[in-house]
Order: sequence, then C-alpha cells, then structure tokens
Amino acid sequence: MCIRDSPLTINRFIFLLLCTYAFIIPFRAGLWNIGMTGQLYAGALGAFAVLYALGAKQSSTLNLVPGIVIPVMMIAAALGGAALGSIAGYLKGKFDVNEIVVTMMLNFIMSWLVAFMIKEGGAFMNPGGRGESFELPPSAYAPIILGVPFTVFLALGLGVLLFFTFAKTKIGYQIKAFGLNPTAARYAGISGFKIPLLVFCIGGAVAGLAGYHYFAAVPGVYKIARNYGFFGDLAFYGIICGLISLGNPLAAIPVALLFGGLSIGGRFVQGQLGMGFGLDYALLGVLMIT
Repeated sequence: MCIRDSPLTINRFIFLLLCTYAFIIPFRAGLWNIGMTGQLYAGALGAFAVLYALGAKQSSTLNLVPGIVIPVMMIAAALGGAALGSIAGYLKGKFDVNEIVVTMMLNFIMSWLVAFMIKEGGAFMNPGGRGESFELPPSAYAPIILGVPFTVFLALGLGVLLFFTFAKTKIGYQIKAFGLNPTAARYAGISGFKIPLLVFCIGGAVAGLAGYHYFAAVPGVYKIARNYGFFGDLAFYGIICGLISLGNPLAAIPVALLFGGLSIGGRFVQGQLGMGFGLDYALLGVLMIT
C-alpha cells in the first residue's frame, strides 16, 4: 500500500472500529448484533434529514454554521441507529425473540428504505437526477484535524470509555453478568429486559455514527452514493474484528486498523498486479479462518 492510500486506510479504520464497537457492546451481554448495516443506514438517513430540513438539497452552497449543524447531524445519526437497534433489544428483552433474525430483517428493510429515499422521486434524491442523494454543502463537511477526520478521535475516545465502563462501572458489571449467565443475572436482580434494550440502543447509536462518518466525513464522498450497499457489507467486518479482539474495546483498535489497511491495500495490489475481481476478499477470508 502506497503513502497516498493512507487517508483511505484511516477512514476505513474509523468506520470498521465504530462498527466493531456496535457489535462488541451487545456481545458483552451475550447478544449478537448482526444489524450494523441497517443501523448505519438509519444513522446516515438521520444525518441527511437534518440537512434536508435546512434546505441543503436545494442549494449545494448553503452556508451553515458548522459548530451547530455538525453536532446536530451526529446526534440525529446516533438517534437513528439507536431507534433501529432498540427494536431488536425490545423484542429480545420482552419476548425473547432471536436478535440475529430481527437484526438481519431490519438490514433488508433499511436497505430498501435508503434505495427509496435516493431513487427518482425520493426525498433525498440528487437534484441532478442521479440515483444518489444530494451532496453535503461544504459548510457541513466534518472537520479535518491533523490531516484526518475528527471522527478518529471520537472513535478512539469511545474505545477508552467502553473499556472503563465494562471494567469499572456497575452497569458494565451487569452487562458482563448477563452475558455470562442470564438466568443467574435475573436471580441477582439484573433486569432481563433493560440490559438487551440498553446494549442494542447503545450499539445502534455507535453504528449510526459509523454511517455519519462514511457519508459525511470521508473526503470525496459527502453523499449517499449508488454503491451505498458496499459500505453496508463492510460493516460485517465489525463482527470479525469484535470476535478476534474477544470483545475488548482497546484490543479492537489494532485489529480494526489491520483490517482497514488490508481491505484498502488488497484492492490496491489487485489493481497493480491485474488480479481478478474478488481476490482481495478471498485473501481476507483466508486470514479470518486462520
């Protein structure tokens, strides 16, 4: 991988790390969040809904106040992801519905919802008639600090916060206890309804921030493009990173960086050497197995 691909690796790393956290949080409670794809779509739609309400679709040069609009976009993205995640958490806690089935179904629902919103006649469709969303005005671009999106500091700080929460706080202990033995946890007074709902809400919120990052903070994107499904597929790498790191938020950082670099570097090498399409994914698959 050449130096010019480093920003691509950093952006991929941020995205994978946030998706990994979205998986780890329910995983520590013994639950499987397979819905990062849908949750990041919900987050992206939430962020773009803020700009749509401010009239960004009609004017790509709309002058907004970054210090206000960017935090509001992030809050909307987190709320969108949390709202979708709460569905799986509620059904699991209330009716013991399998969370894997629910989150996978929600992925398909959100995929079609995104397609509906950006297609011809959709509320977020590009004014030029292309099957993609309107573009963010420059005033809504995520700030670049020291050559990288500010979301990298958010992701790293979140890892430290999660590690401290799981290791030192009461709620972290309850999540861990519920994950080890739900029956014993209920006997000890830990709510079998609140824990699933809580971890899926938080996990969904983090995945929503991953959606904000990729569609609003990655230079050169700044829109929900027609190949949005590609980014959704990448979210599943969060499961692999979470399992390799054994659910440890700090250990997930180097793992996500490794997979971020491999996914970008593999595509670069594939192009340079004229390899067949998909060989980079095959190599990553071999790495996962080993």
